[in-house]
Amino acid sequence: MVFVIPGDVISERPEQLKKGTTYIKDGKTYAAVVGTLEGGRFTSLEGVYLPMEGDPLVGIVVDERHGNYTLDANIAFPVLILAKNLGRMKLRLGDCVSVKVARIEDDGTIIAGDVRLLKGGKVIDVPPSKVPRIIGKKASMLSLIKEKTGVDIFVGANGYIWIGERGKVTMAMKAIKTIVAKAHLAGLTDEISKMLGSG
Repeated sequence: MVFVIPGDVISERPEQLKKGTTYIKDGKTYAAVVGTLEGGRFTSLEGVYLPMEGDPLVGIVVDERHGNYTLDANIAFPVLILAKNLGRMKLRLGDCVSVKVARIEDDGTIIAGDVRLLKGGKVIDVPPSKVPRIIGKKASMLSLIKEKTGVDIFVGANGYIWIGERGKVTMAMKAIKTIVAKAHLAGLTDEISKMLGSG
């Protein structure tokens, strides 16, 4: 089994698979979403986020018990910040934070570490499968957006993206939405660069 990302060739022949997950170009079939390929069979992982240790996440504090906090992180499993991982930091319900997956318990519960409070701004939700395209190779796409707009942005592997309130926020959000809509197309970096202009 191999993992494929949008733009990868999954068949040398034009094959019409599930609508929206693949596309045909020049007689070949390409993945339009993140998925797996095994024995010639393509399985879409669109909308499914499978957490791994070290992954960066963005979450919103939704519960507090005994100094431990639960996050809404767009994940099927609970995401917990333990009191011992907070140091002197105090959190409140509704706070937005960035964390890293420190470990995953046997029941799927995610223990979060490296907690950072994200003040102000807003959180938008994108399909987790589009996150690699938003970040780009060696963070090239994300760096381009930040540089051209002056907006502080933190992208979670879970599909939550925190966008700061300073800079050209509307332009940054437009760029991200364009990437989500056209993630499977080539030449996207050039298109985004032109959209953002010279800053």
